[in-house]
Amino acid sequence: MGMTDLVLRSCNLYGPIPAYISEMENLNRLDLGFNKLEGNINTPDYENLQNVKYLYLTSNWLTGSVPEWMQSRDRDYPTDISYNNFSESSEPTTCRENLNLFESFSAQRNSSFGVCLRNFQCPEEDQYSLHINCGGKRTTIEGVTFEDDQDPGGAAKFVPQRPIWGTSNTGYFWDSIPSATVYIANNVSILRMKNSELYTRARRSAISLTYYARCFRNGNYTVKLHFSEIRIRGNRSFHSVRRRIFDIYIQVVKHTVCTLYATKYDF
Repeated sequence: MGMTDLVLRSCNLYGPIPAYISEMENLNRLDLGFNKLEGNINTPDYENLQNVKYLYLTSNWLTGSVPEWMQSRDRDYPTDISYNNFSESSEPTTCRENLNLFESFSAQRNSSFGVCLRNFQCPEEDQYSLHINCGGKRTTIEGVTFEDDQDPGGAAKFVPQRPIWGTSNTGYFWDSIPSATVYIANNVSILRMKNSELYTRARRSAISLTYYARCFRNGNYTVKLHFSEIRIRGNRSFHSVRRRIFDIYIQVVKHTVCTLYATKYDF
């Protein structure tokens, strides 16, 4: 078959991944994320998937062990298997920047975030607050310090920024040339609002972006999100007629971890 790109994201698919997909020799991008696919993919039926450059199996019900070929793929072959139920015994021993394993293992639902956080110990003092300048530089506004968040990100990347927080980014911008800056947006508008330092840059994601926080003391917390349009110009250009729609979820696990993630759509 001559197909090079196959996207069946959020199509309510269930059951095992059809073995014939692995036989598509020209497949360059495969996205089966956000479905209900299940089963063990560590079998010979799926070994040809290692030739797919951009592989997304995000947020399914996959079980069994993570295939060895998936753990050893070249850095230019992004692989995202976050939010699945793989066996913890198959977790890689090292954290790879092209393989997103965020909450990929069943045991992590009630424990940790795996190998990428293994060397990050919680500070001795209790944590009560966290402020992040998403995609931007460290800045202090009215006595509140917003932490730096300038890691370039990637098409399938889990980034522990600090012992208490980090990001998980899923998605490839099909209409952009891959570069070190494609996942950070820079302002192109005139910013007239107060505290514009928070809006000069922003983190971008093609599919799903997660910010997680850990090591916090049990209790009630207030979550504030700051938004401003910094890419669509308010003039007569065609850019101004577009609109953005995205969903935001806040999830608490065992009262120790707060995860905020957004699924974003551009029209």
